[in-house]
Amino acid sequence: MAEPPTIHADTLRQLARLLATGGLNALALADQLGARRVDLQGNILVQEPSISGVASASVVREIGSNEVPKQISLDLEAPITLGELEAAFGAAKIVAPEHPGQNRGAVFQLDQPDGEFDIRLIGALEVRGGDAIVRGLTLMRDIKLRT
Repeated sequence: MAEPPTIHADTLRQLARLLATGGLNALALADQLGARRVDLQGNILVQEPSISGVASASVVREIGSNEVPKQISLDLEAPITLGELEAAFGAAKIVAPEHPGQNRGAVFQLDQPDGEFDIRLIGALEVRGGDAIVRGLTLMRDIKLRT
C-alpha cells in the first residue's frame, strides 16, 4: 500500500502568496483550493482539495465580513515533522498552549514582500516516538505593519 502524499513547502509558499493578496475574496480563494466546497457562513469547507498531501481544507472568513479571508486551515494526509518545516522555513517560534489538553504550536513568519498582508504558518505539535510532528497547518493573514 502506497504512503499518502505529503504537502510540499513550495505549495505552502504559493498558498501564502494567495492569502497575502488583498483583492482575493473568500470564495475565490476556496475555488483555488478545490472544486467541491460547502459554504458554512463563517468558513468555507473544501472537500477533496486539489492540493497534493491535503485531506481537507477550510477558508475562514474575517469576523464581520462575508468576503474577506482570514486564514486557510489544512488537514494533512500524512504528518510532516517539525524538522521538515524548519528546514523549509527556518527556526519555529514554539508557543505554549493556552488551555489544558491543547498542543504546543510551531509558528513561522512567511515574509510576503509583494503582498498586502503578512502571513504566519502555524502547526499544532504532537510528539510521536520522540519526534515532533504536525497533522494540520494554518496559514493566517495579518495586517502588514510598516516601519
